[in-house]
Order: sequence, then C-alpha cells, then structure tokens
Amino acid sequence: MARLDPGDRAALQDLLAASERAFAEIQEILPEDAFPHTRRYVLGLIEDGLAYLRHLLDTGEKVLLSTNRLESILSRVVLRLKRIGRRWSVTGAIHMLAACLVYALHPQRYAEVEAAVRGEHCPGVSILITSLKAAWST
Repeated sequence: MARLDPGDRAALQDLLAASERAFAEIQEILPEDAFPHTRRYVLGLIEDGLAYLRHLLDTGEKVLLSTNRLESILSRVVLRLKRIGRRWSVTGAIHMLAACLVYALHPQRYAEVEAAVRGEHCPGVSILITSLKAAWST
C-alpha cells in the first residue's frame, strides 16, 4: 500500500477492480458457519484495504497504515468509560468522547487547549493577603 502512486489512476482502478473480484470470491469460499470470527476478521481486513484504495482514488491522499495511535485512544476511552466513568452523566461521557476525538483528529488543537487549561498562557499571579479586608496581587 505504501508504494502505490496516487497519480497512476489507471493502475489504481485496475488494482481496485481486481481486489473487489478477489474479495467477492473469498466471501463465497469462506464458510460462515464453521469459523465466524475468522471470517469476520479476514473480511474486515480486506474491506479496510478496499476502503484505502477507494480513498486513494477519490482524494489522492494516502492514509496512515498504523493503528497504534487509534488503539491507544480507544483503550483510553474504554478505560475511562468502564472504570472511571461509571458514575458520569451522559453529558459528561459525551464531552469526554469529544475530547478524545479532538485529541485523535487534531492533536495540535488538543495541545493548545490543554496548555490553556493548565494556565500556561496566563502570566503568573501571586497574592499576598495582608488582612481580612486587604490583599495585594501581582
């Protein structure tokens, strides 16, 4: 997949057509009843490859071939929802999922928001309380 040239549309269309034919043949060959999990796994991998080829043809953009980042984010979501989030409201869980999606899709925006929440963009403030009615801040 990494060696495919997005500019060679004819070769990509031929590859997609041949892959779709092979996919249809594999669907017919693999028994549904004997090994349902294996069949679903193999067909899922093939569908992902076909989706990659279709995306490459439609947009000319390659997508990442590694799922490490996605798996890390999904494990974080599962951890927070199943262990920490048991007592969350529906709104809180949706907001947490939105934050995870921003982290996944726009990591630079997430870093900016996280820095703002931590107060890294704000100047340091020191407060000196001199009495019950007066205080100095700098």
